[in-house]
Amino acid sequence: MLRQQWKDRLHCFLFANYSLSPSKLKLPDLSVEAMTQVTQEDIARFQEQLGDYPDAIAALREIEDCEGNLEDAAVVLAIRVGQQPDIANAEWLDSLAKKCRAAICAEEFRSSLFANNFAPVVGHLAATKLCPALLVTPVLMYVIQQGIDSFCEPLDTVSEHLSL
Repeated sequence: MLRQQWKDRLHCFLFANYSLSPSKLKLPDLSVEAMTQVTQEDIARFQEQLGDYPDAIAALREIEDCEGNLEDAAVVLAIRVGQQPDIANAEWLDSLAKKCRAAICAEEFRSSLFANNFAPVVGHLAATKLCPALLVTPVLMYVIQQGIDSFCEPLDTVSEHLSL
């Protein structure tokens, strides 16, 4: 039921803001079972630190509007910046996060994430333009929900092999 409500809301948003008819769009599959949920406390923790980043605040508002569902919020934000995700929400956000993996997992930024200091990582990712600035915050929240070490492990494995 909630997925259908979200889909209806997305259609209304697209029509109202872009004069796009839902029948003319190829919308992503909204039937994904897995979703990454963040709490209001998680959102508040990010808001406290990212007040100087308007795109981060806008992203956090959208995450709140999507009741903490990162994948749904990321798809809405992606559409807002002109992208049209064509794979399932969870896969799309995971794929976007992987594109940013090397930057996120750099030692200085990884240690910032472990210290719950998000601003340096947000600033760095926005500057690298690996993903649109509006999507940086959902990507970081996704990485934290997945586990920083778990997310960075593939790079650690490669680094270990290269140093041998």
